Amino acid sequence: MKHWLAAGMLLFAATAGAQDPAGAPRYPTSLPAKAGAPCGALRVSALRGTYGFTATAWQDLSQLNSQLPAGYAPVTIIGTFTIERDGVLTGWALINAGGLQMAAEFVNSTVGAPRADCGIPITMSMKMAQFENAVMGPYSYVGVVTDDDGALELAFMMLGTGPGSHVELDRARRISMRAQ
Repeated sequence: MKHWLAAGMLLFAATAGAQDPAGAPRYPTSLPAKAGAPCGALRVSALRGTYGFTATAWQDLSQLNSQLPAGYAPVTIIGTFTIERDGVLTGWALINAGGLQMAAEFVNSTVGAPRADCGIPITMSMKMAQFENAVMGPYSYVGVVTDDDGALELAFMMLGTGPGSHVELDRARRISMRAQ
């Protein structure tokens, strides 16, 4: 019983210590602690490397191509991207949008330096082979830096442009530090 009580008190203390005053920004503890400063002190070059990612989304397919049916369809995405030291993002994705198989190449895409609140601005455009290499985008995302057991991760979502806009949630894990 004493052990359970002690464990409960430690859990409560850790949880209570994790509470921030209302409105105060919350920083992930592991990455800034390793970097020695809050996220805002990190440069975009700290994010360089190759990432594997997955995403889930809902998309009005007629927004991709007017010949496709209107209405939201589930979307799943898998791929890789590389962030260079200067924030240029390149890569590829395989997309299943309501059963429609597509391939995308990221072009004219960038990642900005982490802000003090660990938020990261991301802009992506995709060249779609199935639509005669038309470039879709640019699309705006906001991400956050996380660090899971030493592996840098980015969680990001698409910023909608109003009712009916695309909804997307992505998770990327750095798999290599190789980048220019």
